[in-house]
Amino acid sequence: MIPNVSVNYVRKLLKDAEEAGFKLAVRCDGEVDYAGFHAAEAEDSIRAVDEAVLLLREGNGAVIGSALIVNSLEPEEQIADTSGEWLEAWLLRNFGLGGTK
Repeated sequence: MIPNVSVNYVRKLLKDAEEAGFKLAVRCDGEVDYAGFHAAEAEDSIRAVDEAVLLLREGNGAVIGSALIVNSLEPEEQIADTSGEWLEAWLLRNFGLGGTK
């Protein structure tokens, strides 16, 4: 379990991805609900549904990572599944975790 449940992990992930220069795409119910470079707008899209998939894209459009976000889970468990080296490194750097939680 990730320590310090007062941290908004989804917001931190989005802000860190934004700072890294990734384009954020949020898929809800199989469709892209948001695509852009603004963490706050991506978070609004994620929070409007029960489950969303966050895709991180490089400048050339290539997907370099994804995260399943489940809002009904406890805060430390909302980032339910991840893929991609950047996200794995992010989990390790921020929480000492790697791989799917």
